[in-house]
Amino acid sequence: MSVSVEQRTHPDTEQSTPAPTRPGLGDRSWVLCLGVLVVTALLFAAMIAITALAGGDGFPN
Repeated sequence: MSVSVEQRTHPDTEQSTPAPTRPGLGDRSWVLCLGVLVVTALLFAAMIAITALAGGDGFPN
């Protein structure tokens, strides 16, 4: 007995599972905000470190 290749046993299985959706930027806005805050803090710390390594703030005593 032969079975046709085109014969399907469950035709509704392809539509039963929805395609996974990826969250957009609106769902992860806190990550963007946290990233901006971290970069700002690192730049500020680097500015202080460079000023200290250069010998102070430059104001005459």
